[in-house]
Amino acid sequence: MELPTTFQAFLTLLGSPIFIGVIISVLLIRWAWFVNLQTKAKFWIVGAISLGLPIISRLLIIYLPGQVVVFVETWWPTLVGGMGIWMSSQVWNKLFGADGAISKASTIKQLNDPTKK
Repeated sequence: MELPTTFQAFLTLLGSPIFIGVIISVLLIRWAWFVNLQTKAKFWIVGAISLGLPIISRLLIIYLPGQVVVFVETWWPTLVGGMGIWMSSQVWNKLFGADGAISKASTIKQLNDPTKK
């Protein structure tokens, strides 16, 4: 998967299975309202997203006025840069934050180190 270098490419990516998977697996599981739903409700929400995003993507590609696309294209590098910074901060926090995988691994290693007892 390549990063969308233009707004048009992003609109196409929006309806792709990879992007829908990211929305579901990265965003929805972080929201308590979604996590606390019953399995049947999650099933329908995921189904609606899986069907709705490709339709929305296609409608935007077809009906979005050219002036809007040109305007967003001028800001697109800034938007992508901001998203890249946000995503890398999330990964950094997952790995190195207090509850991150590397922090937990180093804490377990310290607890199991016989020279520290």
